[in-house]
Amino acid sequence: MPHHTFPLPSERNIHAVIRGVHATLSEIEIKEELQQRGYSPLHIIRLKRGGGVPMPLVVVILPKIEKSQQLFNEHELLGLAIRVEVQKNSRLIG
Repeated sequence: MPHHTFPLPSERNIHAVIRGVHATLSEIEIKEELQQRGYSPLHIIRLKRGGGVPMPLVVVILPKIEKSQQLFNEHELLGLAIRVEVQKNSRLIG
């Protein structure tokens, strides 16, 4: 009989939304910049509108460690003013 278990809250990854990331920046550029700052992103996902038009929003999935929490204090990325927020419904992505 197949079954599914859900991770404990202490085991869940951190899902953060970075607002203000220009649509011309690639996920690879964002990941490299975050790694240079000491973060360990597991996934970078560019959000898109209908029709595949990129939005200035990126979801970053990070391991649940103390350093990852510091991402919410960042206000600049690759020369752009950004705002980092907790993803409201992390079940949608990742």
